[in-house]
Amino acid sequence: MLLNHFFVKKIAHSSYILAGKKSCAVIDPQRDIDIYIHEARSQGVEITHIL
Repeated sequence: MLLNHFFVKKIAHSSYILAGKKSCAVIDPQRDIDIYIHEARSQGVEITHIL
């Protein structure tokens, strides 16, 4: 299991990717989703859930 933390300083917003072997969930995403797509691809997992 992998947990990545993303933080936007200006608005003090935290979001996370929680990943297993094949899939992952994005928790409380920001509007710009490219960061999550890039991270999921680099980890070799597919985003299957948004929480």
